Amino acid sequence: MAVFIGRTIQPQSEKLLRKHGLEFKAQPLIATDYCLPDARFFQARKNKPDAWIISSKNAALWLSQYYQQIGFAKTDTIFCLSENQEKLLKKLGAKILVSEKKNSKSLEDLVKKEYRENCLVFLKGDRAEGFRYIRPLEIVVYRTTLLKPKIDKTYQLYLFFSPSGIESFSIAGNRLESQAQIIAIGETTAQKARSVFSNRVKTCFNQTEQEMVKKAICEAQKNNWIYENRTKQTVI
Repeated sequence: MAVFIGRTIQPQSEKLLRKHGLEFKAQPLIATDYCLPDARFFQARKNKPDAWIISSKNAALWLSQYYQQIGFAKTDTIFCLSENQEKLLKKLGAKILVSEKKNSKSLEDLVKKEYRENCLVFLKGDRAEGFRYIRPLEIVVYRTTLLKPKIDKTYQLYLFFSPSGIESFSIAGNRLESQAQIIAIGETTAQKARSVFSNRVKTCFNQTEQEMVKKAICEAQKNNWIYENRTKQTVI
């Protein structure tokens, strides 16, 4: 049984896959470049932002690194999409509200319910879509390059970690066999997968690499894709 993983993975994840007799290919689909903060922009604003919207891990990492340079205060409020993002932002000491569901609509509903002021900033990637009913100030804090690798081999299971990764995979002309299954990290990525592929898509709501790998192993075991008498595993 072979697994396609749409990013590089940690040695612990590789070890876990080999332990369970799974062949795999870990192939990056995107590259991310972080933008430097424009401190003059924030300093020039008469009304400092006092609420921030975070909908990705990359935006959370950016804020946790540059918060001191953009006028962030502990009295501010952060709206985010997942507990994983919340963990990354806890060190800032601000109030953090996490959306009930892990998708942009739920996040937007939370902001509409809890926030009534005007100084709201959405920190986003250059490929991220905006919201439907709220109009925060949108600031691009990272840029995504689609690597568009051509994948010659087919796999039984595909792990995708972002909508951009799926876009990169499909633009390159890669196709999935009808019986292949997909595991997507979070509901937003799962929605993108369903819009591109007709294959069965399962969502990993605990948005970490390790949980994605564990879910892949679970699916392999459930479908009898793992052969217990296997003595050698291959990384392809």
